[in-house]
Amino acid sequence: MASERIDGGEWQGRLSIVVPAYNEQDGIAATLAALVARLPAAEIIVVDDGSQDRTAAAIAEFPSVVLAQHPFNRGYGAALKTGMTVATRELVAWFDADNEHRVADLVAMAGRLDPERVAAVIGQRESSGASPLRSWGKLVIRMLARSLSVEAGKDLNCGLRVFRRDVIMRYAPLLPNGFSASITSLIILLERGYPLAFHPVELNRRLGASKVKLADGFLALPGGIGTLDEFFEAWSWNALGYHKKPFCLLNVRGYWDGLIQFIDHATRSGFMSPLRRQQLLVAASPDEALELLDEAAEAATQGMVW
Repeated sequence: MASERIDGGEWQGRLSIVVPAYNEQDGIAATLAALVARLPAAEIIVVDDGSQDRTAAAIAEFPSVVLAQHPFNRGYGAALKTGMTVATRELVAWFDADNEHRVADLVAMAGRLDPERVAAVIGQRESSGASPLRSWGKLVIRMLARSLSVEAGKDLNCGLRVFRRDVIMRYAPLLPNGFSASITSLIILLERGYPLAFHPVELNRRLGASKVKLADGFLALPGGIGTLDEFFEAWSWNALGYHKKPFCLLNVRGYWDGLIQFIDHATRSGFMSPLRRQQLLVAASPDEALELLDEAAEAATQGMVW
């Protein structure tokens, strides 16, 4: 079987595994131990994305692992792009550093590329995580996938995936530096018509804390699907009570007019409360955006609804 050939060595020699790591001292050792034990001939690359803990020291315990380091934290997507640039093999996999991904799933996914003649195999988690609620951004992504006649299930954002390197590197400059690199890469491949496969995966227990951090506020510049994903996710987290940070659309030359009209339509139709609609800040210039965000952040600290 294909997965057995990977374990036997034939596929390992064609596979690079990119592991982005930011302050992952609790999980990186277990992650690398599992990868090295199961796939000793694969090229394993860890990109230390400006960690301030003992992540680099833990990686140093694995001499066969290639270490690339960012001098400061640039983001999940930026680390993936660095790793793929360093990679030398024909196939490239993305694999998280927090012990959640299982090597057995990676082996099975890599084994499907050639027999099924696909450009990538995308992991799909059997469960969506701690919260059963989906963010607006994920809803937009699923609607887009359906519009492309793709039956891809509900989970389109799993970080475990395997690509043909020459394919994904064509679009590396389009990938955002943040966490939306996963969904953006998938949407690009779907839009370009590449044949894909989706593989059910299970998750191990995460070691260490989540690296998704909230900023003082959220400002969406004109952008595409990745920007929409992250902006609506921030807004939905506010609705769920996870944070009280303000968010603003930088509406340069009316770029976001269509989106604002849609949000107003959703409010009039009863799918969004007027109070929630009032939270959306819109600015025509960077200076106005910063002023609105400052005022909203101050109001939030005083317990006011902004």
